[in-house]
Amino acid sequence: NGTNQVDFAGNTLTKIGPGTLALEGSNTGLATAITNVNAGRLRVAANAALPAGSTVNVRNGATLDLAASPTAIVSIEAGGT
Repeated sequence: NGTNQVDFAGNTLTKIGPGTLALEGSNTGLATAITNVNAGRLRVAANAALPAGSTVNVRNGATLDLAASPTAIVSIEAGGT
């Protein structure tokens, strides 16, 4: 939906576009990860979409949509919704 811009650097996923990005599959390849939602909406649509030990940062004006029930998130820093 809309424009998605995503930046991958090492074990970090950064959502930087205004659209919606859905994570719909299992992500078991990383031991830990940092996910930044700087703009738009990141929809977590599968329980294992974020690796175990994940940290999620949600910036002002951005949205983290937990459509699934991820058990892997260690911490969430929220400035958005």
